Amino acid sequence: MEGAEYAALDFGGEGHDVLLLSQLASNAQVWGLLAPALAEFCHPVAVDLRGHGQSAADVLEIGMITGQLPAVSAALGFERPLVVLEHEELLALDPTRFAGLDAVGLALMSVASCQRGEAARQDWAEMVGPEAMAVWVERFSLFASGPAETREAYLDELVDRTRTDWITADVPPDQMRAYFARHLRAVPGGWRRYPERDVLFEALDIVLLQPHGLDLRDSYDGILWNIVPEEIVDESEVAILDEYAASRADREVRYIEGGPNLDTVDVDDAAAAIEEMLRALT
Repeated sequence: MEGAEYAALDFGGEGHDVLLLSQLASNAQVWGLLAPALAEFCHPVAVDLRGHGQSAADVLEIGMITGQLPAVSAALGFERPLVVLEHEELLALDPTRFAGLDAVGLALMSVASCQRGEAARQDWAEMVGPEAMAVWVERFSLFASGPAETREAYLDELVDRTRTDWITADVPPDQMRAYFARHLRAVPGGWRRYPERDVLFEALDIVLLQPHGLDLRDSYDGILWNIVPEEIVDESEVAILDEYAASRADREVRYIEGGPNLDTVDVDDAAAAIEEMLRALT
């Protein structure tokens, strides 16, 4: 597809097609714990974004990260899929707000901000914005590379590091190793971790200028459910999200146990919320 081959994880199952999309700098393996539960009642497929994971790209322009997703969905044989996002920043990156996917609905598995305007932008920037990303680079060795014989040692080091990191300490080591391994691709003389630095930071700079929080949700022209890990919101934020959902017929919010990230939510709770959404929309 215009110089790129897309990689996907098809988790099987029957029923409505569900397109699982990771956030920037992530990959399809992030759905490895939740997707098997989804396959009990639907057909979930997780796709590596272009230039991420195992989706290679000879040429990568920022618009290609989301711009080719409608063609990818069509190549999978999907019609009106349910689209589930690991993080809302991908919605902000796409100028069409995924209009080309003709989704039956959109589920967001995160909340970067419950605010509007500049306050929402600052909330996002503090969590995963360009400056915050420098911290993530340090914590999880983004953009690393090395000779082939160092690959396994690099993965061992990363997995060991996750055992003491508050965000990943509860994630099974096998899941973390598979996730990190999917970031690595063979290159002449060794391996390289993707996405590349320039691509990621350019994308984050674009996202920073977009609407955030409730403004971003308003910009989506379709049915949107926020499926929120309870650990990432306080009582005041719950009240804001509840009020927002009540103000629009095409918005819903559900709270699930666990967090703070997709690997640490309660799988049964998350799957039940997505199943409820599918039953309501199909």
